[in-house]
Amino acid sequence: MINVNFILLVFIQLFSFVDSQCNLIGPISCNLVPAECLDCSLTIDCIYGEQLSTSCRMFNGSCLNVDKKLVSSFERLYICQYCYQTPFDELACTPNTACRHHQNG
Repeated sequence: MINVNFILLVFIQLFSFVDSQCNLIGPISCNLVPAECLDCSLTIDCIYGEQLSTSCRMFNGSCLNVDKKLVSSFERLYICQYCYQTPFDELACTPNTACRHHQNG
C-alpha cells in the first residue's frame, strides 16, 4: 500500500451551476455541485489511482440525489491523484502560502 501524502484529491466537475457565493441557481443534481461549494470528509491516506467515496455536505442549499429528492448531504466519488495529472478544468485548488523551499548554494 502506498501512502500518498501531498496528493491533491480532486473532484471532477462537469459544469458549474453556481454564482460566486455557491448559491444554487435552481435544483440541480448532486453530482454537478462544484467541489468548492462542498465540505467533504477526504483522506490523503489513499492508494494512488484509487477511486474513493466520501460524505459531502453543501455549504448552501440542497441538491437532487439519485432518487430526485432534495438533500444537503450525500456521497461523492473522487480519485486519489497528483494535481499535475489532472486536467486544468477539473481542478478546485486552494493555494498553499506556507511552502518552504530548498535553495542550492
